[in-house]
Amino acid sequence: MPIIEIDNYLKKIDNLIDNGNLEQAAFHCLYLLRQYPKMLRIYERLGRTFLEMDNYNGALDTYLRLCSAQPDNFLNHISLAYTYVECGRTENAITHCETAKCLQPDNTAVERDLSAWMNTHSVTLSSDDRLLNEFSEGIRAYHKHDYTSACKRFLSAEKKPMQNLPVLFLGLSYYEKGDYQKGIWLLESVLRREPYNQTALRTLAVYYSKHDRMKFNQYINKLIELDPQYQHWEIRDEEIIGQHFPINISYYDWTGIPGTRVRIGWHQASEKLILNDNTKLPSWLELLPITTSSSISEETVQSIINEGELFYRNSFFTSKSAVEKSFADDQQSTGKVPLTVSSELDEAFNFLEHIASRGFEPIDPNPEKINTISSNNESDKKETSSENDSEQLKQTPSAEERQMMREAWRCFSTDQQDLGVQLYKKLIDKPNCLPAVEEELEKLVILFPENTDLAELYNSIKG
Repeated sequence: MPIIEIDNYLKKIDNLIDNGNLEQAAFHCLYLLRQYPKMLRIYERLGRTFLEMDNYNGALDTYLRLCSAQPDNFLNHISLAYTYVECGRTENAITHCETAKCLQPDNTAVERDLSAWMNTHSVTLSSDDRLLNEFSEGIRAYHKHDYTSACKRFLSAEKKPMQNLPVLFLGLSYYEKGDYQKGIWLLESVLRREPYNQTALRTLAVYYSKHDRMKFNQYINKLIELDPQYQHWEIRDEEIIGQHFPINISYYDWTGIPGTRVRIGWHQASEKLILNDNTKLPSWLELLPITTSSSISEETVQSIINEGELFYRNSFFTSKSAVEKSFADDQQSTGKVPLTVSSELDEAFNFLEHIASRGFEPIDPNPEKINTISSNNESDKKETSSENDSEQLKQTPSAEERQMMREAWRCFSTDQQDLGVQLYKKLIDKPNCLPAVEEELEKLVILFPENTDLAELYNSIKG
């Protein structure tokens, strides 16, 4: 297969859509999603393709995911309103028409075209809705940088036009006017419901780039999933910007044969073959999530923002303090810094390492046999444990270094092998990381034999 830059690949898909080659365009979109399952630019083209094909179920699935990542993009709401009407769900269309109008309150062209379309499809709004007007006025104030007025308007809007949007813009307004604690807490609450909200991720990434590198890495990784250009970023005028750089990918020629079967995984002989259906999103991929528009709690947004209460209920800062306290307690009781924090991520990471090196092994159905073996070996372990404790402490990575190792490993599962190699090069310079890095590289060399940089790095350690 020829190698092509991904921007050129997307342009080819645009040409296919413009020329009416819709099935072929859908094929290429779904092929790219197998490699970038959360990339927004692919979803935009796939949604348009499904609409052109009159495939409204596929379009609905696609635009709901887009709207979950970009709820402040009025084009997503216009597309969803149209799709809902074609699906016979006018009541859902009304909500998105309201949202589109509120997000562009001074755009007369949008107002005119949307009103004409609504009249044609018998979609009517409650034009005197006070909450909608409050949100529209908040948007106007926000764009005029009058953030104090914007906060008041968004608080009054409560759950209109969509429950999550006032919270998003309220958090942005607090942040922009310098009330960072309230702004960050509200944006964090948005991400708890919409984990890939791009606007919230961008703002939080800028903030945490100065205050918490671990949190920053968490958010920049999500931004990279939405747009690979964020692999190279810069912060300019308090805004994080992805730098354009070439991303090369194999161009997969369309055979035109319906029901084509494709492989998933690392293209090994034992992997699963699946049916390539160009009419819907593949269920086996970890796609952009569809999030509900549920509110923070039973209470209104106004009651949550009461002074003196905000950071004493479920806040990020309270949670962080609790984590720090648990570390302090552990140090006080044991006299040493804990090596790792037990979590689902740790378990998943260790399980992935196990599968990569040894393959999947089912659980032994005879637990008594396991217990017998364990008891026989327990005495031997006790004899050597005291001798090895001090040596293991010297060679064990810190929690921050383990996180860096996870990121390096994850790069190889998200087609960012060059970045992964660079991270491992930095880890090699840390003596306490060397044994763990050597073990990981040994597995990766087996999984990615074509990566010469990886092989050279591994040989430099062994040599």
